[in-house]
Amino acid sequence: VSRRICQTFRCKRYDDGDNLLEMDLEIACDSNEYKYMRAYACLMVLVYPVAMTIILFSWLFMFRKLLDPQEDQVRGRASSECRSEEDVILQRREHTKRGGRLNKAPITTLALKYRPRYWWFDVLNLTKRLFLTSFALVFVQLSSMTIFVLFLSILALVIGKECEPYERQWMNAFSYVMDWQVVLFMLAILMLDTEMVS
Repeated sequence: VSRRICQTFRCKRYDDGDNLLEMDLEIACDSNEYKYMRAYACLMVLVYPVAMTIILFSWLFMFRKLLDPQEDQVRGRASSECRSEEDVILQRREHTKRGGRLNKAPITTLALKYRPRYWWFDVLNLTKRLFLTSFALVFVQLSSMTIFVLFLSILALVIGKECEPYERQWMNAFSYVMDWQVVLFMLAILMLDTEMVS
């Protein structure tokens, strides 16, 4: 849906002077119909990708003390009373087994795969995906889009490696490999674009 919304902003000027919408060549980008479509698409960008990300974060934020009980301890108690991350993870698992409040909000299952202090990481992943797949379409020039996507994919690679947000180490390794895959794909696109490879 987000990708379709962002495709509304992609117009292309042809040799005969026509400025047409790339996803529907029957719509001229200079027409009143397109102006209404563009206004609607701007509104939908706020409603769907942006609002959904904010809603997801807000919903998870309400459960942050259950997802990361150590956060309260660090603020309110002496550091000697703080528990290790492993203890917090065990406490969360026990809480979900007993049918606690975390089970009553299915949205929290998104955050349970992450280490406690990274309960918000799925919001970051959603934002990364939106930028890499949808918002990148706003760029008209292929070179600008490629540089934008390459920069974001390198940034995501570094953040994922430095944080290692998943509880399970194999998930961190898998995520790292997948982030490298995106970076290498974008480098291959750059090489093809510069005609380094025939």
